[in-house]
Amino acid sequence: MGGRVGWSIVLITSVVAGGCLLLSLAARRSRLRVRFHALVWVSLLALGFTGLQALPLPVAITAALQPLAVERATAMATLLGEPAPGWVALSLAPWETLAALTKGVAISCALMGSWILVARGQRKRLFIIVGASAAAMAVVALGHFVLGVRDVYGIVETASPLPGPLINPNHLSGFLALGVPVLIGLGLELESPGARLTAFGLAVVTGVAALMSFSRGGLVSLAIGILLLALLGIARRRSGTGARGFSGFAAVAATLALTAGFGLYLAAEGIFRDFEAGDSSKLELAARGLGVALDHPWVGVGRGAFSAAFVSHHGTALRFTHPENFLAQWVSEWGFPLGLSLLGTLTISLVRGVREARDWTRLAGVAASIALGAHELVDFATEGLGVAVVATVCVVASAAPRHRRQETDRGSWRVPFATALLAFCFLATFGWRIDGSSVPQLRAELEDALRSGHHERFAATLSSAARLHPSEPIFTLLSGAEAVRRGSPEALPWLNRTMVLAPGWDAPHVEAAMLFSRMGRHPQAFAEMRAAETLRAGSAWRVACDSLLADPSRVDAFLAASRADPTGLILLENTARCLPLDSGAGQRIDETLVEHDVLGSFIRRAQRLMNDGEPAAAYRSLAPVSDSREAGVHEMRARALIAQRLHREAAEVANVLAGSDEQSDELLRLRATALAGLEDADAMRRTLEQLRISCAGQTVPLARVWMLQGRLEAGLGNDGRAFQAYERAARLDPSSDGLLAAAQLAERLGRWTFAHQTYARLCLERSHPTACEARDRVSRQLREHVPSLEQLTGAP
Repeated sequence: MGGRVGWSIVLITSVVAGGCLLLSLAARRSRLRVRFHALVWVSLLALGFTGLQALPLPVAITAALQPLAVERATAMATLLGEPAPGWVALSLAPWETLAALTKGVAISCALMGSWILVARGQRKRLFIIVGASAAAMAVVALGHFVLGVRDVYGIVETASPLPGPLINPNHLSGFLALGVPVLIGLGLELESPGARLTAFGLAVVTGVAALMSFSRGGLVSLAIGILLLALLGIARRRSGTGARGFSGFAAVAATLALTAGFGLYLAAEGIFRDFEAGDSSKLELAARGLGVALDHPWVGVGRGAFSAAFVSHHGTALRFTHPENFLAQWVSEWGFPLGLSLLGTLTISLVRGVREARDWTRLAGVAASIALGAHELVDFATEGLGVAVVATVCVVASAAPRHRRQETDRGSWRVPFATALLAFCFLATFGWRIDGSSVPQLRAELEDALRSGHHERFAATLSSAARLHPSEPIFTLLSGAEAVRRGSPEALPWLNRTMVLAPGWDAPHVEAAMLFSRMGRHPQAFAEMRAAETLRAGSAWRVACDSLLADPSRVDAFLAASRADPTGLILLENTARCLPLDSGAGQRIDETLVEHDVLGSFIRRAQRLMNDGEPAAAYRSLAPVSDSREAGVHEMRARALIAQRLHREAAEVANVLAGSDEQSDELLRLRATALAGLEDADAMRRTLEQLRISCAGQTVPLARVWMLQGRLEAGLGNDGRAFQAYERAARLDPSSDGLLAAAQLAERLGRWTFAHQTYARLCLERSHPTACEARDRVSRQLREHVPSLEQLTGAP
């Protein structure tokens, strides 16, 4: 799946490393001198620094460079009851850095292997590889769309509008946008007319697929790539170094027109919705990622450790593995010196590629690389190894200098050869463990042990997980949760550590509240609930509800801990809504909420009075909020008036919000009921028609409306209309009580044959107890009322 899961990382790394190994041996045999420029050396420096980040160093060295890593490793060892470690890695997430190092070795192999191919005069072949990769991805994705297959290969579930091997539609669109300019460039340079036509056709197909991904970033990067290719072509033509002048621009224009035409025809609505619903959240995330970099400016947090570092800053309401911006990613994980050095070297290399370009393919490669870079500023598609490898090939084909054939050398093959061997060493050592020791896999194992109550297996898995991922709060939380289930005070240190690792996370406070409740320390439990609500509204009310259901006398402590500020009022309201109406604790909470004009408390207080048979008092209790625009208030007022048979007033109340967005279906139902009480049948039917319109063709809600009309018509004595309404309800929703109500009406009207048949059908098909009893009752009625043959003929 694009090189994001363990098995695909191993597969891609094996293929790329194998290719690099063979190319380096071929370079050795041909004595080809491969002149690696700064881009290669800076990339290898980044690879070496990543290895240094994952390598345990003496504590004194790590403490000087990355004190947070020492603090986290030491704290985790203390929780596990182990001595403080003497060697600690610079990375805040050492295992993730090892996994990133494996991917880094693969990218380095792709980089040097591609460089060797350029030195052998195979630059165009590299562009063919890039274009074919993007086109193949587009064909597979469009094949899913045409066949109506919503899951990738019919196996992997996805909500993407265009299912493809890259699950994320933003990543898919970015990758496809990379291929479009390259395919256009190939179409302008290939010799065979058939090959040129194929390249242009694939460019259109790939561009259409990019648009059908419904991604703003993909659309913008696609536009940047094509327009930049045209601008570079104009610049080369003016300098007298470009090829295929007018015909080239005509081909670019035709491809753009076809792509836009087909793409917008198929995807205009989805693209418009994406732009309309778009926000700047990814830019905000990138800015926060730069904030992480500023806290670790020199050595970074460790390659692949962004998620563990970010959670300490911003909690886990939403968990981000990447800042969705390649610059923020590089400087936060490697530090500013290395991150900016790599960016500068890459920029210089692409500029040099533009200056040296003499054909459309190289210009197209530069345009595609810059377009992908623009995409990576808002959506980090190259986090997947597959995309990163193809992007690396494109960059090298665009930036690597021309080679002088007469140069020979016996030693330049050694660096790529050694890197390929290193890749295989990593695969043999860590490759088989990438998935098994990852955070998601270890989390799944711990949760399984927690559910099964297997304490020994949980403890063994936790020990391994905590050592590999000392900054991961999910493991400390699960350990605390497991101790809470056992009612052990050992939970507190683990939960406190979770609060330190993820200060913005509500979950450890909820678990602490559960533990304190079990220990009988209810004021502390309620204080933790309040802390959880402060971090995420709605996170603790279920725990509070369970506690007050178990012992309503705790309500005073709960009220004191919650406090009557906005956060506390939300907690109180959610808890009161959860408690039964006759709960003393709920009534006490509502007394506090009424003092602060919380609408829900007024509605619940009125409902209690209604349940006590005091509709007049219920109506009066709602007087302070009668000007509210909340539908629930007016629904309760209308019910109270209907219960007093004040139907005219009820109809007016139910009509207060008519024509506004606050109008509810329940208010329409109550208005229809009130109008029926006034015996205004026409107005009642008009109201019910409004209610049917609001159902928007949904059969079950429509059936409910017809059931209501049947009851109201029957109450008005319109038995025929009532019978028709019940029959319509039954046709729309056979599971409704339409047939039963029709049979009961038929029985009341003396239509015993129909009633008997309908009751018998309901009894047979649904084993409906009421219908079975009614069938037997009507059978007796039929026997009593059907005249004998002698009575019919008058015979003695």
